[in-house]
Amino acid sequence: MNRWLRKAKTHGVAERPMRRLGLCATRPTCAKPLRRRQGMKPEGICAVLWYSPRPMAHDQPVKALVIALTGHTAAAVYSINRLQPDSLCFVLPEGAKVLVEADVQPKIEHMPRRWDWVVLPETDEFVSCYRALAQALPEMLRTWDVQPGELVVDVTGATPAMAGALTLATLSHSSRVVSLVPARAGQEDDRIDIAGQPFLWTQGNPWDEAASVSRREGCELFNRGLFAASAKLFRELEARVSGGQKPLYRAFADLADGYDLWERFQYRQAWEKLKHAVKAFEMAALWGGPPGLKAVLP
Repeated sequence: MNRWLRKAKTHGVAERPMRRLGLCATRPTCAKPLRRRQGMKPEGICAVLWYSPRPMAHDQPVKALVIALTGHTAAAVYSINRLQPDSLCFVLPEGAKVLVEADVQPKIEHMPRRWDWVVLPETDEFVSCYRALAQALPEMLRTWDVQPGELVVDVTGATPAMAGALTLATLSHSSRVVSLVPARAGQEDDRIDIAGQPFLWTQGNPWDEAASVSRREGCELFNRGLFAASAKLFRELEARVSGGQKPLYRAFADLADGYDLWERFQYRQAWEKLKHAVKAFEMAALWGGPPGLKAVLP
């Protein structure tokens, strides 16, 4: 790998495939929202400072949101208004439909362009939940033109069986799983009050961990000379992982594309792809990258 990267800077392409690297990318942390501090007029020598209620945080609008709902409608409303999805799907038991129409829809600030629901016959049985989701969600997401990495999943209102089935059924398209969890003592700074109850907003990306398995598969495809298939897999991973890991998978994809172009005698385009790969590896190193990445860079 080291020898190839030096060649890519000076001469041309490498003659040996890339070496497997362990995945250990540094993930960016999100800044905490700040509460505005307002001062009251001092009386005598005393001044009283108070904190105004924290305004609702708003994330960037998301392409699609799949949200579990069994009863806590206020939490569902908060999540929908915070994420502002373009398309919205409720996953719920039959009896919760009335809650959507009576307690959720009237309180949505930005109504999604498209919405639907998936009704689960039994919310406490994993197999039953997964079967219903696997039959309904893929076609729905295809109709909504939701690409891998564009789906957010909210499991706040899910039973354990629903949460597991929902996470598994949406893994190919999701890039974030969010949940409102009860706040504990000492977590006042991050607390969100919803219907008089304190919560914390938590989120994570399953692909930040799962990508290491698919990454090894992509490296094996590369080492077998299947460069186009390797590049396709790495592009899919780039779309799904969080921001700090994207440069690494972009670098692998550009590297595989470069080798594929070279094999097809398109040397100029191959050279450009290989130069892009070196730059992406350098960017990945700035984010921490996997162990040993900095050592192989020229």
